[in-house]
Amino acid sequence: MMSILQENDTRVSVFPVLTELKFIGLDFDEDHDGDAAVLSRMMDCLQSRSNAQAKVERLILRDCNRLTHVSVSGLSEIVDDVDWDEQELGFTDSEEGIDNEMYGDSDLEDDYHYFPNPLYSY
Repeated sequence: MMSILQENDTRVSVFPVLTELKFIGLDFDEDHDGDAAVLSRMMDCLQSRSNAQAKVERLILRDCNRLTHVSVSGLSEIVDDVDWDEQELGFTDSEEGIDNEMYGDSDLEDDYHYFPNPLYSY
């Protein structure tokens, strides 16, 4: 794995002025073994950049699989502005998050104030 830091660990050698990252559809546990290797590597990289005064200031996460509130909380300790859509996708019922989209379920439908717009066909 390539190091993002130069030998003296004081300057970032890869994208040194990068301040914002956006991930769409990233699977944080591709093999579903629960080891969270992607999250761990991301956190290590973000922390290394922060330590080298090349901090990523904003992290945007959209439609990411196997990402939980706990994971995002850990990222928020490193990155000041974490913008997450709060979707816990890619989990089964027995796992920590539940993929409601898989079952066509929506929290809105459970609320008696939910009225679908009759002008749109679904």
